[in-house]
Amino acid sequence: MAEKTFKSGEVIFKEGTYEPCMYELLTGTVGIYARYGQENEKLLAELKAEDGTCFGEMGLIESMPRSATAVAMGDIKVQVVTGRDFGAYFQERPERIYAIMAQMGGRIRALSNDYLEACRAVAEAVETEKT
Repeated sequence: MAEKTFKSGEVIFKEGTYEPCMYELLTGTVGIYARYGQENEKLLAELKAEDGTCFGEMGLIESMPRSATAVAMGDIKVQVVTGRDFGAYFQERPERIYAIMAQMGGRIRALSNDYLEACRAVAEAVETEKT
């Protein structure tokens, strides 16, 4: 496992690229964006080091292209965990398994809430159109 630094505004990884690793945020803040650099860019999350945050874990777990872009919001330091490091990382720090599961669960919960809110808005719009 290697530590790496990124300067403010530097892209850590891009949406649609494949990179089988995750990052543990050691210092600073990272922005997670959909459609980064495009007119309809959306900040999905702002992750802070003091939260013990890992990001990019789905790229490692799923072996799929990135679903978002990660950008340093100020100078940051991360620990890069590759597929080769994955087992050793959790053997050395088993508590991180639960922390990452909790983070992923929180993200899934937030997405579910957003989806339900969108469904309600659509239903209300349809009902308004009918009347």
